[in-house]
Amino acid sequence: MEDLSALRRDKLTGVIGTAHRKLQAILVESGIDPAIARMIAATRVYQLLPAAVRQQLATAETEIAARIATLYRDVMRGDAATIKELPTE
Repeated sequence: MEDLSALRRDKLTGVIGTAHRKLQAILVESGIDPAIARMIAATRVYQLLPAAVRQQLATAETEIAARIATLYRDVMRGDAATIKELPTE
């Protein structure tokens, strides 16, 4: 018997994938390039996710943005030796 968490993940992946394909098809039928339609559909699917999931992503994005800002500042201020020593994560 399948692991319950794997079963849940597979079902949610299928539901989200179906929603993405439907949105993408509408965009392509409207004359939008398939690659662009895929990106737009992904953005729209994100907005359909439950609020709790979106909040987890927002929290992670805030933490990542702060880290990128700090690294960007350090790269722009540093010399070559300092820049080489900066982490990439």
